[in-house]
This record gives sequence, structure tokens and C-alpha cells, in this order.
Amino acid sequence: MIVSPFKHDAGHDSELPVEGFLSGVRKICDDNGIVLILDDVRAGFRLHMGGSGELFGMRPDLTTYCKAIANGYPLAACLGRDSLKQAAQEVFFTGSYFTSAVPMAASLANIKELQASGGIERMRVSGEKLRTGLLAQARSAGIEVKYSGPPAIPYMTFNADAGHFESRQGFRRRMLARRSVLRAAPQLVHLGRAHRSRHRADSERDRTGIRRRPQTIRRIASLSYSPLRNR
Repeated sequence: MIVSPFKHDAGHDSELPVEGFLSGVRKICDDNGIVLILDDVRAGFRLHMGGSGELFGMRPDLTTYCKAIANGYPLAACLGRDSLKQAAQEVFFTGSYFTSAVPMAASLANIKELQASGGIERMRVSGEKLRTGLLAQARSAGIEVKYSGPPAIPYMTFNADAGHFESRQGFRRRMLARRSVLRAAPQLVHLGRAHRSRHRADSERDRTGIRRRPQTIRRIASLSYSPLRNR
């Protein structure tokens, strides 16, 4: 059985697992001899150094990692219980980049830095500040938004765009074709250990860098709404 630590389908608001869901999945797998695999490709090394399962209280049999494990370098990994090693050895697989040393070195350096600097906590704190700033800015602009997901991997949508994922995708393609807009909201944001304010300020919202540009969220909202008005 393959499960993600929380629901983060593309184009839809994120949903954190309800209490008892992951532990219930774990019990079903244990009772029926099923291998439980955690898809931690997106969230791994962003929520907990031991894998996202640790944050939500669930120990998988296998866990897959990618993305943040090497700080953007092309690398994926699968970790599992000792009891599955023999079975893994009987599966043949190969890859074009097995001998690439740079992603391996980048991953080791990345994990070491995350541990030394408390990177997971820093991403959580930065995510909380970003949430506070964006929601405050949306309120000041009179724009209704929905903000979901864990602090380090937030996802924001505009209420007026509800149910129009396909329209937004088409709008992005048209803007890319015109070389006008790289990407319009909503957007999944990945906070990193290196994210920090370039300027010192007294208020928390100033540290998000949002309050200094009150027109930004209005501009994003207008880009998001425009394909809907033109339908």
C-alpha cells in the first residue's frame, strides 16, 4: 500500500491527515501482511529529519525520497526495514546516473546542514510568518483566500477560483506562450532552510517581505481571475 503523509493533489487544497488515519492504515497493513510505503518525495526533509511519517506518528516499511533530499540536485532514494533487504536484492533495476557523485555529495552536505542549523524548525517558522503575512495582506485587499498545508509546504488558492483548476492550467499555458507570466496563483510553496528576509524590520509582517508590496496580491488575484471572467 502506498500513501502520502498528507493529501497534496495538484491544483487542490492540501489536507492534513485526520487523527487515527495513518495509524489505522498501519494496522491494516500489519494485520494483513501488506508492505506500507510512504511517498515522501515532496515532503521528505521538509517536515521532519526522520521522514514525514515521524511527524504524523506512522512508521512505514519503505519510504521514497526525492526533491529536498539533495537540495535540488537530481537524486532519489528508497529506504526501508532490514527485513525487506533480501527481497530488494532480488529486484533488478538500473539507472543512467548511478555513478553521479555530485548529487550524492550535495545530499550529504544538505542533510548535514539541515541538522546543524535546525533547518526543519527554521522552515516551519518561516512558513508561519509567510502565512501570517499573506493572510493579512489578503484581508487588507479584500480578497478571500484559502491557505492550507503544513507551514513549510503551504498552498494558497483564491476562493473565486474554486473548481476552475483546468481553466487556470489553460491560462498559464497561454501566458507562457506569450512569454507574459511564468506562473499565476495558486501555487504550492516550498520553504527552504536558506529562505530569510533580506531586510531587518521590527514587525513580523515586514519580515515576510509582503507588507512593503501591497499591490502584489492584487496583481496575482487579477491574473488568476481573468481567465474566469473571459470564459
